[in-house]
Amino acid sequence: MAKTVAGVGRLNVDLIYQGLPRLPEEGEEVYTDGFYMGLGGGIPGSLVSLARLGVSVRLGTWLGNDYVSDFARARLAEEGIVPTNLYRGETIPVNVTSAMITPKDRTFVTFGSVASEADSEDVYHACRGTDFVLMQLGCHDAYRKLKQEGATLLLDPGYDSGMTLEKYADSIALADWYLPNRKEALTITAQTDYREAAVVLSQFTGNALVKLDGGGAYLYQNGKGSIIPTVPAVRKDSTGAGDAFLAGFVYALSRGFCVEVAVMCGNIAGANCVSDYGCLSAKLTEADMAERLAEYYNIKI
Repeated sequence: MAKTVAGVGRLNVDLIYQGLPRLPEEGEEVYTDGFYMGLGGGIPGSLVSLARLGVSVRLGTWLGNDYVSDFARARLAEEGIVPTNLYRGETIPVNVTSAMITPKDRTFVTFGSVASEADSEDVYHACRGTDFVLMQLGCHDAYRKLKQEGATLLLDPGYDSGMTLEKYADSIALADWYLPNRKEALTITAQTDYREAAVVLSQFTGNALVKLDGGGAYLYQNGKGSIIPTVPAVRKDSTGAGDAFLAGFVYALSRGFCVEVAVMCGNIAGANCVSDYGCLSAKLTEADMAERLAEYYNIKI
């Protein structure tokens, strides 16, 4: 039986300025001929990637009657996603991010809200009856009920300079899988080695996974750790790579593959994402995934 993946998260529309030689000084205008406008990442981005991989998805989000919401709604429709709208206000509920990419790094300015403003009732009704749920922080009553009803929960809220185990413990303990990158794992556990961080995190989730960017991913299970290397990629922009990894990982679990293959699928999806600008510019289909699993990992599905 086909599995369904659900999540509640705020939509982002990204305006990406590529090829800037440098950031402008205050009061200065700098031109570039590289530009992209499209949906951003987070839980909605992961669900779009999953839909492209042929997985049934359900998205709860906030859409208004404004031009930004109309743009986001149209892009979701192109991906075959009809969201559950949780918005009850009159302003623009979609985040808008301008990303300026220079040879040195990425710089962002965002209009909108950090918090999703979902409550447990919103989350539960948007996600009930599904097999996998992408978690946000908080709303523990909803996630607890969904887990009791058989859903597998996955948490990847991203980096926060103030993240601590004390702050995140309740959410991590509910999750079946928490998928931090190296920086997040070290920050939240106050460790200096990602392997030790994985051991600490495994006390909450049983097993643990730490993404190592271009180094692949470190999987810790049954008291043993191993690195699953990533695949070759021409890196243009790392924005959204973590969301793509999450989509590849959940895709594999939804197809009944083992965890090691799920990490491989996450690696493939993450490497595919960084090959173009923006979170969702580089598309990946199920046929692409099967081809790359065979080519890079000698796994046939």
